[in-house]
Amino acid sequence: MTITYRLVKGSPLTHEELDANFTDLDTRLDTAEGTVSTLVSDVAGKQATLVSGTNIKTINGTSLLGSGDLAIVSQQTEYVTASFPGTGAVTTGKARWYPPANCTLVSIYASAGVAPTASAVFDMKKNGTSAGSATISSGQNKSAVGVLNVAMTTSDYLTVDISSITGGEAFTVVIGYEVA
Repeated sequence: MTITYRLVKGSPLTHEELDANFTDLDTRLDTAEGTVSTLVSDVAGKQATLVSGTNIKTINGTSLLGSGDLAIVSQQTEYVTASFPGTGAVTTGKARWYPPANCTLVSIYASAGVAPTASAVFDMKKNGTSAGSATISSGQNKSAVGVLNVAMTTSDYLTVDISSITGGEAFTVVIGYEVA
């Protein structure tokens, strides 16, 4: 229904026209209230309030919520090498390596200039206790890359022993680490 305006009509509105105007306004308000209720319901069905670590992920323990820029720092793997020149022989590692900062040892790999005639086993020790190893199989020049997860502090030390070997020459053990 259309509202009747006195200015447009040019004369006073009748009681029926006034009632019709109020009925029309009441209908419009009901329609608007229904639209608002639908919008409130639609908004309520949307994503919940974001809570860091609960319904939104963090990056390296840092919340994604808030203002500003979040710098992403990639973890760089560094390497330390233990060399065993000459013909391989069972050896207890005497040289110690102390990490320059707290870090995590992440990989170990061994290679040989001349392949051993039986498996060569390299035992990595943290503070004198075995923490990982690499094995070069007979007739091979390299080991598989071993995955490690060994925490080190600056007061810890690392040595590498050759615990089993027959033949072969010029051995190198490479250990990867990431600074915490």
